[in-house]
Amino acid sequence: MNFCKLMFAKNPLMSPTNWQAQCTEQGLAPELATLGLLLVAVTIIIWSIRLANSSYRQTGKPSINMGVFPALAALIAAGLLAIAAGGPEYVSSSQDASNHVIVVVDQSESARRQPQERTARLKEVSAFFENVERQNKQQISVSVINFAASATVRLNRSSARAANKLLKIDKPSEALNLNGSDLQTALDEAQKLAEEENDADMIILISDGNDTVIDLDDLASNVAGKIANVFVLSISAGPPLEGIVSSYLPSSIETNTKPNLRIVFDPGETNPQSNWDISLGKNGTEIPLEQKSLEMDGSLESLKLPIPFEGRGVQFAEIVMSSDEKRYAQRAFTLVESRIRVLGIGQAGFLSSLSEVEFEIEYASPNAPIDTSKYDVVVLGSVYAHQIPKTLSDRIVKGVSQGGLGLLVVNGPMQGTIESPTVIQSYDKTAIDPLLPVSPDPKFLIEEAPPRDIMVLVDTSGSMTNGGLAAARKAIVDVLGYMRPIDQIQIITFGGAVSGRLSGDAADQEKVKRFINNFSGNDQSNVKVAFEKAAQVVGNYTSVFLITDGEVNGVEYVRKGFSFYYLEYGRGGFRNRALADLASKSQLLTGAGLDFTPDSFNPEEKTEFFAPDTISPVTVTPMKGIIPGIRTSGVALSYPRVDAVRALISDGDAAEPLLVFRKAGGLGGGQTAAFLSSFDGAWTRTQEGRNSIKTILTNISKWSERERYSIEIEDLGAELEMQISVVSQIDSSKLPDELLATLVLADRSIGIPLREVNPGDSLFTGRIKLPGNNEVGARAALLVLQESGAEALQQSQSIPFMVPNKSLDVVDRGEASSFGVDIKGLEKLALIAGGAIDKLPTIDEKGIGFEVPQWPIHGIFMTLAAFLFGLALLGKGVRL
Repeated sequence: MNFCKLMFAKNPLMSPTNWQAQCTEQGLAPELATLGLLLVAVTIIIWSIRLANSSYRQTGKPSINMGVFPALAALIAAGLLAIAAGGPEYVSSSQDASNHVIVVVDQSESARRQPQERTARLKEVSAFFENVERQNKQQISVSVINFAASATVRLNRSSARAANKLLKIDKPSEALNLNGSDLQTALDEAQKLAEEENDADMIILISDGNDTVIDLDDLASNVAGKIANVFVLSISAGPPLEGIVSSYLPSSIETNTKPNLRIVFDPGETNPQSNWDISLGKNGTEIPLEQKSLEMDGSLESLKLPIPFEGRGVQFAEIVMSSDEKRYAQRAFTLVESRIRVLGIGQAGFLSSLSEVEFEIEYASPNAPIDTSKYDVVVLGSVYAHQIPKTLSDRIVKGVSQGGLGLLVVNGPMQGTIESPTVIQSYDKTAIDPLLPVSPDPKFLIEEAPPRDIMVLVDTSGSMTNGGLAAARKAIVDVLGYMRPIDQIQIITFGGAVSGRLSGDAADQEKVKRFINNFSGNDQSNVKVAFEKAAQVVGNYTSVFLITDGEVNGVEYVRKGFSFYYLEYGRGGFRNRALADLASKSQLLTGAGLDFTPDSFNPEEKTEFFAPDTISPVTVTPMKGIIPGIRTSGVALSYPRVDAVRALISDGDAAEPLLVFRKAGGLGGGQTAAFLSSFDGAWTRTQEGRNSIKTILTNISKWSERERYSIEIEDLGAELEMQISVVSQIDSSKLPDELLATLVLADRSIGIPLREVNPGDSLFTGRIKLPGNNEVGARAALLVLQESGAEALQQSQSIPFMVPNKSLDVVDRGEASSFGVDIKGLEKLALIAGGAIDKLPTIDEKGIGFEVPQWPIHGIFMTLAAFLFGLALLGKGVRL
């Protein structure tokens, strides 16, 4: 029999309103109590037998004597231990119900505009009270708080019946300030009520979320960890009673168009007949209006105001309606779309081959007044540095470094002798020099060579096993001796085994040695496999070593523009003279190691400025749309910078860079490119050539994917709520897993936390805190979007963004102009407070609803049992 349940659950003397406890039968203490019960029970049995036996011997019949009192004390102790073994826990000794519900009711004007929806929510709360009391078979205490611009406690821990009566009447207190909504104060009052007694509290909030004091995101942060179990029932506010009911611009428009800003305005009941001044602005600048005032007769007024938009990116319009006493304003945003705008300076006639559907081309001389901020790409075609005025040079540098401007420098045709300076060389040591993807001066001598990549291709076929592999190992060890810690080496065997990229420090050099000691000698003699793997990872400043005994296949693959050192194992002449002749330097290996210093580690100073021979470009870094092999007249000589990407190089041994790209500047900086020849007829008269030029300009445009994003923005006064939808023009499944957003202003970068609304739908939302000091105006910025994931767009997109200043007094957030419901804000508040929105908890839910603090009381029973058992032992003289 469970004595704990017999005492607390079935004993009518233990009324739930006076004493509440539950039996858990879990934990170490109940187990010890059970063991103690067994020991006491055995003791009582032994005492009873001895008592009966002693009495029988003395009197010949059983009799009662003083020994029965110690036995009785032990018996009571056993009963107490039996109760303790059930693990009783104290729940509440309050005369009131132990479960406390605080109902916080929004009494603001906006929350009372939909009476039917409001009544339904209040009835839902009343039904919840009835269900709790019926299923829990106990009463609950209810408090009611009304709030608007202030808060007042209408009921404090009364009955559910009294609360239902108050909710049914649904009248705010006369002392309540109704001119606004201050949810923070209401929740502070609820927290004070919850702390008055040690019972289980939950909060039911009935509101539209239109707070006129604080943003709900900030409110949720303020209450985090302070209040818990907040369940929200949302109600939607109807149309505003006065002010700007709505303002609307299309979410996207074409540049150089004149859409209408549509406005609905209500003068309100307090201003049935009044005059209102109208002002209209675009991107912080006022637009002249023909009609500057509006005479109202008390009815709604609908306005259509045409606004011309130029340029591209996120822009906004602002409408202000003001009378003698009141002022209302709203901002509406739109995404202005345009073709890629390209400015050609100098000999840029090749731009005319581009499609007018995708590009807007303008031309200018270097001395013309040029505003580079109007363009996505500036092309300098055969323009020498001294031809560019300092003002234009400074604008280009600022535009590329901070404004995401793309810059393409085209060297143009070769002129004079091969020792005559080229166009690209003229930029040496100018302001534009650091932005370029190549070092302009081919005579530049690098005192400390940049980090080198070393590729060693090793023949590991059977013919190399008789001394060839040992000679190869010795040569590789010699190569390691020339490496610095910043250099990297990778070994690739003809069989395709790869060591991975290892640095020149001591630890990685030991890894290289372990790798070369495990050459198999069982591979084929096909050099093609090794060269294909090398081509996948070859970059700038790469030194390639080919080690073989000459008996190889696939020699024709080496003729595709690789510059390499050739090391052949053997004691006679070269078996493979073709490979030896193709190499920049060659040596016969006899086991003595490398007998020359690779000249690529110490670049020689060049005296030539261009190579005049016609070339057929070779691809180094494949880029979709850029076609190799288009015959080009010569190439200006230069060094690619360490962080540049070579797309095309010249064919032949020299492998001079022809088309090179580079990311210039930090976050929000632009892309630069250099084409070290001229776009002659082979490029402009063929579809492949025109496509390549298009791809080059698109890749360096800061906003190349014009139709990839749909952007909608809502003005919240101090913040902007932004919703970005990513779309794929080809395959809807190719969408990013994550989207990172940064707003880049001239002086700082602001990270914008984005969250995906529903997993997999590529719809992201976030908020931008606006800069400024309550002044009307705007600042030009860039919205930089970077995708991540298997199907993500690799190139970041920099979208021009006109950012308004923070202006709490411009965008009216008074109660009269509040409308709708802030579902997202209420949802965040409920989530951070451990509750839910539009869903009250069911009674049997774990972790939601009523959980009364519990206090174990089996220790009290065990202590009393020990005391009584001690008395019993003393009464028996501590003798069994």
